[in-house]
Amino acid sequence: LATSINFVFTYGEYTQTIGSALAFSVVIIAIDSFEAGAYLIAACIAVLSIAWPFVKLITLLIAWRAPADVLSHSSRERLLMFLDEYGKWSLIDTWLGILALACYKLAWHSSSGEASFVVDPVPEIPFFMFVFASILTLVLGHIASGYHRLAAEWDLGPCRSYVAEHEENRRLLEYTEFGTARRLIVGIVATTYVVLAGAFVTSFQMVESGALATLMLDEPDKVASYSLIGLGQALTKGKSRDIGLRMVQLIFFTFALFIPLALQGALLALCVLPLSHSRQLLLFDMCRALDAWAAFDVFATAVTVSHLEFGLFSSFLMHYNNLAQGCRLVKDYLHTECFHMECGLTPGYAFLLAGAVLSYATPKLAFKVCQAAIDTRADSASNPRLRRATTEGSSISDVSDEDD
Repeated sequence: LATSINFVFTYGEYTQTIGSALAFSVVIIAIDSFEAGAYLIAACIAVLSIAWPFVKLITLLIAWRAPADVLSHSSRERLLMFLDEYGKWSLIDTWLGILALACYKLAWHSSSGEASFVVDPVPEIPFFMFVFASILTLVLGHIASGYHRLAAEWDLGPCRSYVAEHEENRRLLEYTEFGTARRLIVGIVATTYVVLAGAFVTSFQMVESGALATLMLDEPDKVASYSLIGLGQALTKGKSRDIGLRMVQLIFFTFALFIPLALQGALLALCVLPLSHSRQLLLFDMCRALDAWAAFDVFATAVTVSHLEFGLFSSFLMHYNNLAQGCRLVKDYLHTECFHMECGLTPGYAFLLAGAVLSYATPKLAFKVCQAAIDTRADSASNPRLRRATTEGSSISDVSDEDD
């Protein structure tokens, strides 16, 4: 079980924990979601969090072992790039779990403060094992891609060493058209600002209802609004010394915010800093690795899926889990649900969505432009006329036209 939800009763110095009132694993969530009619959640978890990690590992093994007559150099490169780019989507179950961890925290305290009742979500060891396994598959993909590039450089032989002999510190965007370079810089800067806005602006809210919410929450507290930053902070609210939740918080902020921002910074450095050819190659590879780990877009997808189907899944849990018998009695006699939760979107969701689209698309465009510039620089080392043109500030396309 990856996550469990306990009921904690406290009176004075006496504490009684009842658990697990609700319990989740990746497989259980996929099955329960399907039975609840939340087919999008079920499909995301079944395909991306259960099937995709195994498919990636099998495909990675094929790419590692297949001979050149079965898998050509270019096909192997495209395959490894695909695995690197989309391996992070197995984290969507983790992001949905983090939404639940933060939003299922309910608490009631007596006016005297002697008594309390707390709904306490707890991440279990398998939760961290799953995240670690997802990270490990990403690392294995980077290792395979690294050895593939080493093999390619080995095949180049003297050509690669000749390029190394002509290295000097140059800006990479000197080797591309001025208009393209300018648009790329503007895109990277805009992506950074939009991602920051999407992280800080309130983008969704959890609306809680039912007997449990009525009992434990004041009316204004039944609607909790969150941004990406606010959700991460809510994970440790009231439990700041909980090491497990601190680890979850660190994982969340690292993948959903810190790495996406670091990626934009690294892309900007790659484009504008004067660097040697070898350092540009190294920084380019680092940018690809960061892109493989940047999960701002995965988080935005998890919020979107939650908005569409969290209510269905929430209702199902109350009637087909450890609380089923008690919730049926509440339904029969009080004519209300035990507990229901809906995920609503706020106007700030537009920033979250725009940040997700840009954080996905901008690096792909940057890689295409930078790869072409790197190849042009490598060619210029063996083409004196092209090398002279870039030194004098001429357009690469102008030189190409003259050669034609």
